[in-house]
Amino acid sequence: MTDHNSLQKLLAELRELQRLHVQDKALIDDLRRQNNELRSMLQHCNAALQKCIRELEKALYKGGSDT
Repeated sequence: MTDHNSLQKLLAELRELQRLHVQDKALIDDLRRQNNELRSMLQHCNAALQKCIRELEKALYKGGSDT
């Protein structure tokens, strides 16, 4: 039969595992949020780059037709 001290030790270990699980879950949620923010920033950058490319292409075609 398991003695009282062993049960207390097991309970303490289980509580620590639960605490770590909650902490890990919070970290994962934070990483997901950061990932979403970065994805949004990259989408904005990509849109800006596409706009620059279109404007450069227009300028090149316009300049090329003058020669």
